[in-house]
Amino acid sequence: MKTYRKNPRMILGIAAGVILVVLLMAAVVINHSKGTNPSKEAVPGDETDTQLSEEEYYEKEEALDESEDNVLYEEDPAETGAGTGTETGENNGTAGTTGTVRTEKPYYIKVNRQANCVTVYGKDESGAYTVPVKAMVCSVGQNGRTPKGVFKTSTKYAWRALYGGVYGQYAYRIHGAILFHSVPYISQTKDSLEYEEYNKLGQAASLGCVRLSCADAKWLIDNCPSGTTVEIYDSIDPGPLGKPSAAFVDPYSPNRGWDPTDPDENNPWKYSSAPPTISQVNAPTIFGVKDLQVERTKPLDLLAGVYAIDSLGNIINVTVSPESVDVTKTGLHHLTYTAVDCYGNRANVSAVLEVLDTTPPTIRVEEGIVITKEAAADIRGYLLDYISAEDSGTPLGGDDIVLEISELENGINGGISGSYTCSAYAIDATGNESANVTFTVLFQNDGGEGEAGEGEQK
Repeated sequence: MKTYRKNPRMILGIAAGVILVVLLMAAVVINHSKGTNPSKEAVPGDETDTQLSEEEYYEKEEALDESEDNVLYEEDPAETGAGTGTETGENNGTAGTTGTVRTEKPYYIKVNRQANCVTVYGKDESGAYTVPVKAMVCSVGQNGRTPKGVFKTSTKYAWRALYGGVYGQYAYRIHGAILFHSVPYISQTKDSLEYEEYNKLGQAASLGCVRLSCADAKWLIDNCPSGTTVEIYDSIDPGPLGKPSAAFVDPYSPNRGWDPTDPDENNPWKYSSAPPTISQVNAPTIFGVKDLQVERTKPLDLLAGVYAIDSLGNIINVTVSPESVDVTKTGLHHLTYTAVDCYGNRANVSAVLEVLDTTPPTIRVEEGIVITKEAAADIRGYLLDYISAEDSGTPLGGDDIVLEISELENGINGGISGSYTCSAYAIDATGNESANVTFTVLFQNDGGEGEAGEGEQK
């Protein structure tokens, strides 16, 4: 039998190989236990949301907003079909009782889940939120996951980590895990927009949050302080300002990673020769135009109460042609109101202005009229020196004054001195008659003195 001598070098090589395999296996186990995904970063200071289950994520978000004072009222999700949820950042809402609410906040926000539209209301003279200020297209939660109710906003975030390893810009907490925020971004960079999700604005698309364009989300943060009331409701009617349309982002554009509305100076859409398109059918909408009737000579502002909203929900300028109307003359005037948005889409609305004259003239008779036989040669002309009439501030002539002086004429013709009752009224060019004024005239046949009575209206 042959015997083999053991080779020390071979033994060391085998041992080193075993140790290497063990170390590699340990590294795999450790890395697997961490579950880290380096492509999904978290917001500094937050837990790594990409490591959480959906249930764990919502529980964490709810814990950040557990104050009972934050909820004005909330409908039972079991009754409304709504659920809690945050998503890549969305939650939509709408309101219904705005007019009766009064707080110290400048605005009241209503989210219409059914229409996927947000309307912001300002205060009227009584302090009630009845004045529509801005409309925004949005995306609420799918399958009723945006809860109906009335809430108060709380925390604002420049960026917020959302469920699924994405991020929302300009996030604003409505309640619990429900936030306003931009359409999600793949990373915490402004050029990583999920453009396919952006093109869903106007339809339910989130896990519960209310998604907005970047500009609209920023507007809420800039203009609505924490504690602003948000009402979420359902209605076929999108609201008094209608539902704006969002720009369509071309998925083949090199700028597709940017929200077209982002005000950042580095936004390439600002310098693009082919900006995101909005269909011509989505021209601005002009509100407040109606046929008018105005009293002659009354001041008139042709643009009072008239405004326009473009497809992004912004209030834009309205012009009217002609710019002014001569209201000193009665008649009809045809007006055209025009609004043009930043894409060149134009809206025109026509109206008719009728200048009316329904105001009767005024007449005044001086007191103490005395007429002698010598002056009686022209009784009418003599009396008109004591009578004046005006039509809306414009003096009327003698031809516009009607006199009833038959009693006086009979007395003068008979040579009988005494006081005689007369009357007068004025007629303007439209046929409006003033009040009929009665007055007395003293006839002195012998040139003597007497008393005449003052005029009175009947």
